[in-house]
Amino acid sequence: MDLRILYSDNGSLTDLSTKLNDYAVGSHVFNAFNKDQDAIFIGSRAPFNHLYFKPSVLSATTPNILSVSYWDGDSFEDAVEVIDETLGFTVAGFVTFVPDKDKSWSMESTNHGGDQVTGLTSVKIYDRYWIKLTFSANFSATTALAWVGRKFSDDTDLGYEFPALIATDVKTSAGYANGYEALHIKAAEVLVQDLIKKEVIFDKGQILEREQFKNASVQKVAELIYNIWGDDYVDNRNDARKEYDQRLDSSIYLIDNNSNAIEEVQERVTRQGWLSR
Repeated sequence: MDLRILYSDNGSLTDLSTKLNDYAVGSHVFNAFNKDQDAIFIGSRAPFNHLYFKPSVLSATTPNILSVSYWDGDSFEDAVEVIDETLGFTVAGFVTFVPDKDKSWSMESTNHGGDQVTGLTSVKIYDRYWIKLTFSANFSATTALAWVGRKFSDDTDLGYEFPALIATDVKTSAGYANGYEALHIKAAEVLVQDLIKKEVIFDKGQILEREQFKNASVQKVAELIYNIWGDDYVDNRNDARKEYDQRLDSSIYLIDNNSNAIEEVQERVTRQGWLSR
C-alpha cells in the first residue's frame, strides 16, 4: 500500500489507508474533528514534499490553517514553506511543504524494537517516513475526505492542448460528465510506473516538482480517452502515446536521490533519451 493514513481522534486511531488510497472506494467523515486533540498521520516508504487531498464533503470552517510536521526520530518538527491549496479542506488541492534543513526526516517504525512514533504507539507499522497534519480550527461536522495521492495534471491542463476533449457533450459521451479526474489519477499511476521501470525513481515520493510531468500526463490522459472511444480513434490514441513517450523521455528531472525531500541543484538531471545505470 502506497500511503498509510491514520486519523487520531483524541488518541484513538482509525486506519483510513484502504479508503483513502483508492480513488473509487469511498470517504471518511470527520464528524467531530477537534483542533486541540485530533490529527491525521501519513506514512510513506520514502520522503515526499507534496500530496493531493480530495475532500468529498468540503469543510465550511474558514479560516482554518493547516500545519505540517514531520518525524525526525525524536519528535514531530514543523515543516517550512507549507502551501495549503485546500485552505483547510475547504477545497480540493495540493499540500506542499519542505522539511527544515537543520532537522532531518527519519524513517521509523511506529512501535517496534525500541522505535516509537509519538501518537502512533498503539499500532505497529514498520519503516515509514511520517508527517502529522493538524488544523487551527475544528472541522464543520460533515467534512469528509475521499482520496489522498498524487497527480500531475487536471482538465484545465488537458484543455490547453485538447480543447475538444473538455467540451461538456464530449465528456458526457466518454462517461466522464463530471470531469476526467479519475483518468488524471490513472495517468499519474502509469507515469510513475514507467519511471520506476526505467530506474529513474524507486518511489513516487522522489518526484519533488510535479509540474515537470504535467505535459506528459496530459498526453497520457488523452490516450486513455481515445482508447475508451475505440478503434475509430486509434490514430489519435497512438499519436498521444508517442507524444507522451517523447515528453517523458526528454524531461529535466528533479529527483530526490538523498532522501531528504528537499529540492537541490545537484539533483537536477537532464535526460536525453533514457539513461542506463
